[in-house]
Amino acid sequence: MWRATAWFSWICCVAKAWATCRKRSGQPMWRRIVPRGCFCISTALPWSENPKAGFITTSNEMNLPRDDPVAQRKLGFEWANDARHARIIQVLSQLPKPRLEDSEKLQNDQVSLPAQRLVALLQPLQSHDPDTSAALALLRPWNGDASAASAAAALEEVWFSRYLGDAYKALRLRPSEAASFGAPDAAAMLDALEHPGAAFGATPAARRDQLLLESLRNAYHALGSLQGPDTRQWQWGNLHTNKIAHAMSAVAGADRALLDVGPFAKGGSPYTPNQSSYDPADFRQTIGPSARLIIDLSNWDNARAMNFPGQSGDPASPHYRDLAPLWLNGSYFPLLYTRAAVDAATEQIFDLVPAQ
Repeated sequence: MWRATAWFSWICCVAKAWATCRKRSGQPMWRRIVPRGCFCISTALPWSENPKAGFITTSNEMNLPRDDPVAQRKLGFEWANDARHARIIQVLSQLPKPRLEDSEKLQNDQVSLPAQRLVALLQPLQSHDPDTSAALALLRPWNGDASAASAAAALEEVWFSRYLGDAYKALRLRPSEAASFGAPDAAAMLDALEHPGAAFGATPAARRDQLLLESLRNAYHALGSLQGPDTRQWQWGNLHTNKIAHAMSAVAGADRALLDVGPFAKGGSPYTPNQSSYDPADFRQTIGPSARLIIDLSNWDNARAMNFPGQSGDPASPHYRDLAPLWLNGSYFPLLYTRAAVDAATEQIFDLVPAQ
């Protein structure tokens, strides 16, 4: 069963985050920030039980029903793109009886539906420019799997994150407006590209195609500068990396290598189930699932988990970074629950004795 909820059974609709970040709680604080009557009882929020699909999934997208009074409740105003949610539904819908191994694979899935939509727009396009034609040839057969070893993923992500959005903003906005914010909303931009309207001028489809081809050519040139002219050597993971920098790394000097973990070549994107958001300036991963959990409710000792980069916070411990390569390749370790299973797997015991 799924029910929309939050940290408390009585949800402050507007100022929960404000009060939390100020480290204050209690009714006086709530009353001072929130207009009277702006509380939602959790039992009145949307819920789902035994849906026809046979599963419940959410990926931080806007998941409240269409008829829910969102504007009145003010539960939130910003939501993640729904591409990860849609991909999970796509996969689960094809599995009549998912296994734990299917869950492992899905948590590590790196297929980008927005990338597939962009590739679909490119299929009928042609260009007399050799570089643009080469870019089209690289992307047309690609299935949207943003693996670390993929040349097509490298081109598409550079295009999408650095060039396509800027070209779209330049088309729709005055320069001062375009410069006032970063990437445009991906969902809105993709919808506009798939259904070009008056904003594209007198010949919307032709102007849309021109925008796609010109921005793609620019991305192709940029990637050539970054990874060389041989497209066979291009890899998304050569650009997109993960590095865990310790809080003391900047002052560690010679010990920095003992504290930092990585860098590692990464796959994925902000729009893949195995989320891997990044800063377009250097493509370094900024958001992703550092922990993964799969529970077998029929056998709790069959639970599986992953915790990146390791279980220990002590750089001298062998378990400080030992899970990093397993996390990268989509592996898991047993998450044991019963006393017998835990005792059998115990490697070390820490006794915390209070001072007298």
